Amino acid sequence: KQSQELPGGDELLEPKPDHGEESYIGNGPAGWSGDHPGASIINVSSIEATQPSPSLLAYATTKGALVTYSKALSAMLAPRGIRVNVVAPGPVWTPLVAATSDSKGLTEFGGSSPLGRPAQPAELAGAFVFLASPAATYITGAVIAAAAVGSLSRIGRWR
Repeated sequence: KQSQELPGGDELLEPKPDHGEESYIGNGPAGWSGDHPGASIINVSSIEATQPSPSLLAYATTKGALVTYSKALSAMLAPRGIRVNVVAPGPVWTPLVAATSDSKGLTEFGGSSPLGRPAQPAELAGAFVFLASPAATYITGAVIAAAAVGSLSRIGRWR
């Protein structure tokens, strides 16, 4: 295990990805090998981080922590030219939803979102592609709500 000292004396374990890509998309703590100015780390949170459902307390808490972590990491890595951002989807139709919901929950899932349905995973791809692209080279510490939310203060629960 290698570690790397960051501004402020903090250290992070430094994973060594085999692919060496400039952009890393995932839920991991850090995805670079050495200094790569222009690199982009994109973490996946959830709209639950800011609009938590009582039944998803642990999930919402971890997603909120990931937002805080990403914002702090963004400030730490910005001087090195490494950007850190977050995509926070709303309800998305995934195999996990199907495996963990009863038939009534599946029928109602995402129904109270402004579009009346959950997103398909492919509908979120644009947010990730944008944050990893040259068009977003001045964006760091941002959270993109990839959800049909309208005004968050005016919508009800999605579950």
